[in-house]
Amino acid sequence: MDQFIRNFKVKQINTEILDNTTELNEILTKYTKNLRNWSAEQVTYDFEIIVLTETWKIENLDLFSLKGYNITYNEGNLNQNDGVVLLIKEGISYEYILENIFETKVIRAKVNIEDTMVDILCIYKSPTLNNKDFLEHLDYYLGNKHFRSNINIIVGDINIDLLANDNISNEYLNIMSEHNFLPTINRITRNESK
Repeated sequence: MDQFIRNFKVKQINTEILDNTTELNEILTKYTKNLRNWSAEQVTYDFEIIVLTETWKIENLDLFSLKGYNITYNEGNLNQNDGVVLLIKEGISYEYILENIFETKVIRAKVNIEDTMVDILCIYKSPTLNNKDFLEHLDYYLGNKHFRSNINIIVGDINIDLLANDNISNEYLNIMSEHNFLPTINRITRNESK
C-alpha cells in the first residue's frame, strides 16, 4: 500500500492565479518528463489525476481539456469562481457524482488504479462561505458517506488557514482527523499569507 501511495500522482492547481489556459499548460509542463520541443499536443503529463480549482464559470469545457484525459466539471454556480475540473488519464476506470456540502458543489469520484479503488473528493469552498457552517456540514458529510476504498483523498481548496492555530483551523483539523484524513499541506500556499 505504501508503495502505491508514493507512486500515485495527483496534482491540484488553483486556476485563479492563471491569466489564460496557456499558462495552465506551462505550469503542467514543469511537472512533466518531456520538456524538449514542447507543444500542448505532444506533452505527456505525469499525473493520473489533475484537479483544477477556481476555474470560474466555464462556457466552453474544451478550453480545459488535455489530450489523453477525460474531463469532469462540477458546474459550480455559487459565484463566478467556484468551478472545479477533474481530469483523469484515459484508460483509468472511474465513476463520479456531483454532490453538495453546505453551499459547495463537489465532485466525488471513485477511481480504479492498478486494481486499487481510490475515493477522491474534489472541492473548492469559497472564502465568502461561513466556515463554522461549512465545517458542520463537512463533518456530517464525511460521517455519512461511507468511503469504502482503502485510499481516500480530499483535494482542492477549502480557504481555511491551517497555520492560524485558531478555533476554525483546529476544528477543521479535528474533523479531518476524526474521519482519518491527514493534511499534506503544512506550509504557506500564498505569499500574501506570510
